[in-house]
Amino acid sequence: MKTGCRFRFPLATLLKVRGLREEAARQELAQALARVARSRRALAETRDLLAARLAELGRSHNEAWPAADFLLKLRHLKQLHTVLGGWREQLAREEAEVARKQETLARRHQDRRLLERLRDKARSRFQKELARTLERETEGLTLSRWTSRERAPGGEETETAAGE
Repeated sequence: MKTGCRFRFPLATLLKVRGLREEAARQELAQALARVARSRRALAETRDLLAARLAELGRSHNEAWPAADFLLKLRHLKQLHTVLGGWREQLAREEAEVARKQETLARRHQDRRLLERLRDKARSRFQKELARTLERETEGLTLSRWTSRERAPGGEETETAAGE
């Protein structure tokens, strides 16, 4: 192993893609939550409008209305009731979609975390191997210096090296 090499994670591109997918899932969830909030506001507004129309009808119950006006108001109340049911159904669908998006986000987060843990383990193994290699090289240099100091300039061993 070369001492100057850098750590390279072979699945780095996959990790980046998984991170991007997780971010996309997070954005999709945010959009779905915004749609749910919009539907809840519309449901509340429709409910308030229906309550106001019913209260208006209750306040004017002593008045004599022409049949056409009464039928018109009755149709309007039925329409509001139908719209209210539609908003409830749409809200239920959107909440189910939010639940699916949350599950998708959780899966994508788990996938990315798994790759991050693999990368961290690989980096740890790399650093340990690098430390072992550097230790071996340092030991080799130290031993080569020691043995070169113990030898005489003519190539013969001195008494200290021969005596051991």
